[in-house]
Amino acid sequence: ERLSDDERYLIYWLAVEQGSVSHEDLKKDVSPRLSTPGPLGIINALKQRFLIDLRDPNHVALPPVVLSYVTNRLIQNVCTEIVEKKPDILGSHALIKAQVEDHLRNEQIQHILLPIKNRLVELLGSDGVEQNLSEMLKELQVTPEITMRTRYTAGNILNLLVQLKEGDLSNLDFSRLTVQQGYLQRTTLHDVDFSYANLSTSVFTETFSGVTSLALSPDRKLLAAGTITGDIWIWDVSSGFLKSTYRGDASWVCWSVTFSPDGRWLASGGEDTVVRLWDVQRGIPVQELRGHTGSVSAVAFSPDGMLLVSGSEDMRTLIWDVSNMKAAKLLNTLSGHQGKIWAIAFHPHAERMLLATGSDDGSILLWNVQTGDLLWPLRKPSAYDEAVYTLAFSPNGKFLASGGKDCTVRIWDVDSGDQLNMLEGHTDWVWSVAFSRDSDMIASGSEDQSVRTWEVKTGKRLNILSGHTGRVWTVAFHAEQDIFVSGGIDGTIRFWDVQRGECLRILQGYMNGIRSIAYNPHKQILASAGEDYTIYLWNIGNGDLDNHDASSQLRYRMLTGHTNVVWAVAFHPDGQYIVTGGDDKVLRLWDVKTRTLLDARLEHDTWIRTLAFSPDGEQFASGGDDGVIHLWDTWRRTSIARLKGHKNSIRAITFHPTTTLLASGSVDGTIHLWQLDTLQSTELTRQEQTNVHGPLAAHERGVWSLAFSPDGKLLASGSEDQTIRLWNVHSGHNIETLQGSVSWVGAVAFHPINNILASGGGDNAVYLWDLETRRIVATLRGHTGPVSSISFITSDGSRLASGSHDGTIIIWDTRNGSPIHILQADRPYERMNISHVRGLNDAQIRMLKALGAVIEE
Repeated sequence: ERLSDDERYLIYWLAVEQGSVSHEDLKKDVSPRLSTPGPLGIINALKQRFLIDLRDPNHVALPPVVLSYVTNRLIQNVCTEIVEKKPDILGSHALIKAQVEDHLRNEQIQHILLPIKNRLVELLGSDGVEQNLSEMLKELQVTPEITMRTRYTAGNILNLLVQLKEGDLSNLDFSRLTVQQGYLQRTTLHDVDFSYANLSTSVFTETFSGVTSLALSPDRKLLAAGTITGDIWIWDVSSGFLKSTYRGDASWVCWSVTFSPDGRWLASGGEDTVVRLWDVQRGIPVQELRGHTGSVSAVAFSPDGMLLVSGSEDMRTLIWDVSNMKAAKLLNTLSGHQGKIWAIAFHPHAERMLLATGSDDGSILLWNVQTGDLLWPLRKPSAYDEAVYTLAFSPNGKFLASGGKDCTVRIWDVDSGDQLNMLEGHTDWVWSVAFSRDSDMIASGSEDQSVRTWEVKTGKRLNILSGHTGRVWTVAFHAEQDIFVSGGIDGTIRFWDVQRGECLRILQGYMNGIRSIAYNPHKQILASAGEDYTIYLWNIGNGDLDNHDASSQLRYRMLTGHTNVVWAVAFHPDGQYIVTGGDDKVLRLWDVKTRTLLDARLEHDTWIRTLAFSPDGEQFASGGDDGVIHLWDTWRRTSIARLKGHKNSIRAITFHPTTTLLASGSVDGTIHLWQLDTLQSTELTRQEQTNVHGPLAAHERGVWSLAFSPDGKLLASGSEDQTIRLWNVHSGHNIETLQGSVSWVGAVAFHPINNILASGGGDNAVYLWDLETRRIVATLRGHTGPVSSISFITSDGSRLASGSHDGTIIIWDTRNGSPIHILQADRPYERMNISHVRGLNDAQIRMLKALGAVIEE
């Protein structure tokens, strides 16, 4: 009580910080109230009374006993202000800071925000607390002018309501308010009104999906991330704010991003076989480099920036001259691998012209980039059968690190080619490795959802960093600060403190793309599954499919339990059960009526991509990235057989409607037809001749979709090569090739009674083909992302459902090509009003709109 007002003001800010704070950050806290002459004089006065710890000359902190006392006083005073509805400290101090390191904000939530909420609930009850906070908001809206005494009121109330209402702020009104330091990641904001509000320092969930690649600009000011939807996101590293997004052309996955050494350009490679060059400052593509015939999994600039190298699924490494970025040209092609090239890395010393490549075949090859000569194999295919997924040279040029399918990180001597160490500890595939700036530490990211750090010299494990909830695709070290960044399939980017192993900040994405739909006519239920780990059951039977209001919503129920992206869903023929599978490698069997999980014991060794039930429902089949088809007994829930023959990931399987045939399609471009009633063993290979015609020399690129005609005479296949092929099932001959799509074909379905085939794919459209004339008779447009799955949902074929990466299902009237319903589960910010909002840039506004926010005219 003997402190002056200014001293009390500053000491409460130190309590908010819950630890040491730099002089610069403290100055920002207390400005503008203490901007002249600044906080230094007050700090010295408090030091004289032993109320401040200044042992670190660059930081200020409260001693532990003082911190505990001041924090309790802060909590008591704020509670009194809310009970009496007379804000003081509530308006002058932020109770939490949205933009600080995550562990600091968590401290603020645990030690300040939650105790305030809990004490208020004891005094007023939950409803009473909400009523008082709402009345204080309304009072602010009457006199919205911001003063030093009301600066943080709205933001503090918002953050308290997030805790009180467990993250659901639906229908609240924050219009015309300045919402400082609002932390709204992982928060539901349906129908919230932020019109005319100032949100300049608030933090929201973002729309980026699973992160496959990361790159820091040479000046370390920008972070670029490639995602599974093909988008590239650019953030300001210091603030964490989104600066821009780049869109590729129908690329399903952006596998790799890298900045040029001068930071002016960004190169990306993805699923669509194209290498793209981007102008970083303008955010536009400047050239597309075409030459690969398979997905581009890795790109890297030479240290002098004159060359760009790309590695691909086509087993080739291409060297591009990018000395003139707008007129880049192919210089050379390196061939030597016998499998997909996953990783490439340039030696950091430009004069050595040394390139390393790693492949599915288990080898690591070292090349002279200037001559194109293979210098020596660091790992030979014959010695190892485990794929190499990642490579990184140390900054000092002495070491090369590799990681891959054998779950280890290996360190190699660059000059001798000797393996110096093998780092063991990961329990699943290693997808990424990176060296620290001093070459003394390695970080590795894995399928086991962890990031680990290792000492290079001894091989000692330093830290296991947890937090990701899916595979960690990528890690990257900051060249100047002691931080590194990791990105994962869970849609998060995490900044880590190198020494302490603490998570400093999380960029939270949101994924809702649909990967699979299935319809059961008996129950009139449409099931969908995708990137948000959730299965949705849409009750089509209770919806009026003849109501042509496409915005009218149908009811849905959710099934939760998967821990990663769900790629496949299939109905049992009687409609009582569904089976689902995806990137968590687990098959789940559900009861549709009770929405309960019946079984989750059936597993794959790799990601599950496709599922199908047999017509009698006695068995179902699953396929995935191991190239093996698994047959399961539906009722015993045990394995019947494993069908081997494909050389790559299986993306499509389907049962014949009347016989015991099973068709499978793979990334290897082949289709197999399996005769299931002649199984001789549970471990089948193509050499045992259990496949009828196969493999069919089907497509130039991967087969992503298959469908039998209702009479079983035809098989349709859709491919990455942009074609649909029709096959005579009896003879195995290709009888027709349908061309018309301008991108990959990811879904095909036969009309139930007419001679019509529907298809969908990477160009966002659904096509209806007349199989008599072999021509497109209708093009259905409405999706804003690739179409991944389609299904006719009425017996007369008049209704078709299509699921898309854009997160929507559209139900179409196939007679006139019009959309009848657009089905979409509520996004986090559905119908949130951001009309005339202030403090957000264009990229941030686009992001909020993608999450459901609206701007009213």
